[in-house]
Amino acid sequence: MAQYGPGKKAQEKKYDEDDSYLGYVGGYVSSFLTWGSNPTNKEPITHCKFDYLETENTRRLCIILTYTNGLQIWDIEDANNYHEIYSIRPNFPIKYAKLLPHPLNERNKQMKFPTPLLVYLPYNNMKKQYNNVLIDSLRHNNSDGSLLTFKEEIFRIEANNQFFIVLKRSTIVVFDIVTFDPIYNISTFLTTNKLGVVSLSNRWLSFASKNAPTIEEQEMTKEKNGDYMINQTTVETTVDVAKDITNKMWKFGEYGVTALSNYWYQTENKTTMSKEDEIQAKILADEASGVVAIFDLKSRMDEYEMKEKKSRIKVKQTDMLTVFKAHQYPIAYLQFDPTGTLLATADITGRNFHIFQLLPTINEDDGNRSTIIPTLLYKLHRGNTI
Repeated sequence: MAQYGPGKKAQEKKYDEDDSYLGYVGGYVSSFLTWGSNPTNKEPITHCKFDYLETENTRRLCIILTYTNGLQIWDIEDANNYHEIYSIRPNFPIKYAKLLPHPLNERNKQMKFPTPLLVYLPYNNMKKQYNNVLIDSLRHNNSDGSLLTFKEEIFRIEANNQFFIVLKRSTIVVFDIVTFDPIYNISTFLTTNKLGVVSLSNRWLSFASKNAPTIEEQEMTKEKNGDYMINQTTVETTVDVAKDITNKMWKFGEYGVTALSNYWYQTENKTTMSKEDEIQAKILADEASGVVAIFDLKSRMDEYEMKEKKSRIKVKQTDMLTVFKAHQYPIAYLQFDPTGTLLATADITGRNFHIFQLLPTINEDDGNRSTIIPTLLYKLHRGNTI
């Protein structure tokens, strides 16, 4: 990897307990970023995230900042010696970027690209590049122009040291992080969440399932947890129903005023659903709303390696470790803990949060197949403000 010179010394800043943590971090970041010489001409930041730059023997904390016309990566492992290690100006806005973990090359395959690698996504308003995942090697210290192209808009990219995944509106494509060959094609629940609904552990992939759990899966989950989906207190349920009714009455009243206004003034404006609203209505009516699936990414790797002509494996519901109903409403967020044995979930209402324990077991009734029976450890329910 290329050697980089030392950066300037960080300015010491005191932390005020009355300030928010994000405000503190934002102020700290803005104090050392000097993209342009004139502060008034600095480009707006479109995305900011912490990440790790990994090589075979090192792992350093970095911060990635994307702009309307470029990208920077700063090494902030040492607060007394933070410095820029990579920057590009590709002449289009970047919405998301990620440093890939150092690959675990268990099968001694030929590396597709020299590591470490950076992958990033252009904004989808670019006519030619919104379907692309761009790949740069930091070892070369320049933009290589390598890319993966897709027909659909890309929501997000994630990776561990064995797999690289690309999340689209209703599909996940899983790649080998060493060769970048596509391995799996997984259909997911249709989502309007632009960040996607997926979480990746060292081996497992969790996502919003497009299929409702089978009767057998429902019974196994209920036997372990009881009917936790409807086991709310009377007060919680009553408050939820009352607030939902009030909210719907307010929206109905707004619609009535609009319709009456259009009638009296004979305007051509019509109250119609946008394309996104139609998608949202379809989502809420789907019986698979709130269903989570977990897939073992290594479960069919031997099958893939034995293929003479490498092609994506289409993953089916029967390949899943588990499929279970986590919420009544569609899933908005999923996150594994560092051990991969806990999964946090939240739905689109923003009122319900669950934490499940995931312990693998052997299903002797199904040919000793590995499976998971999720156990609900904790749930948080908060009110609805309208």
